[in-house]
Amino acid sequence: MNQQTIETILADAITELNRQLPPENHLQGDQAATILVGEGGVLDSLSLINLFVAVEEQLEEQLDLSLSLLDAIADEANADHFHTLGNLTNWLTQHA
Repeated sequence: MNQQTIETILADAITELNRQLPPENHLQGDQAATILVGEGGVLDSLSLINLFVAVEEQLEEQLDLSLSLLDAIADEANADHFHTLGNLTNWLTQHA
């Protein structure tokens, strides 16, 4: 999958997530270095799950593609791939 398509899908998913968050907790989708989870992370566990569900829904809607990010992150070998927004973009580009 090309990176621009994935960035568009992530932007749409982040827009959906931000509708659920108070303004002070909005995720900025244009900063690849944004830490999603862990030390310095901007999302709590529920918000991370909501982001993943929104991404999965966008993949299904825009690409007719079924991909489980929750299953992927459950594999500890993939944990680093979901640490930052940029890492998530790269992982999706390779696996979508």
